Amino acid sequence: MKKGNIIASLISIGIGICFIYLSKDFPKEVSNAPGPGFYPSFLGVILIILGVFLLIQNLIDKNKEDVSLALGSKKARFIYKVIGIVTLYAIVLPFIGFIATTFSFMIVMCYLMGLRSYKLLLIIPLGVTTVVFLIFNMVFKVPLPSQTLF
Repeated sequence: MKKGNIIASLISIGIGICFIYLSKDFPKEVSNAPGPGFYPSFLGVILIILGVFLLIQNLIDKNKEDVSLALGSKKARFIYKVIGIVTLYAIVLPFIGFIATTFSFMIVMCYLMGLRSYKLLLIIPLGVTTVVFLIFNMVFKVPLPSQTLF
């Protein structure tokens, strides 16, 4: 994956630069607190640093062989499923709402990752959905999408 890692590192550096450039007009600080430009700039710097580390690691290590991944392999199909489920989650979220969509998404993802215990397939999604909902609503005071379909 040497060639793929080099490409991924360059993409990471490019996205980091875009984050920093696009957030340059946002205030970095508002009333002694991080402003709307702080987080995107921070993420941009992190992406650049990680991209540079990955690039250096791949340029220095000459011993690693280039491993290919067939587009129809089992691992690739797994990635396609995850991308499809995440895309469906993002599309359905505004219509069904955060709680129902996230709970369903977590069940499907846990099952896809190999969790087969029915008890855990209910407890983990319920716990994650509840904790995220409470943190965003009570701590951050940020409303999450509510259902609009029904």
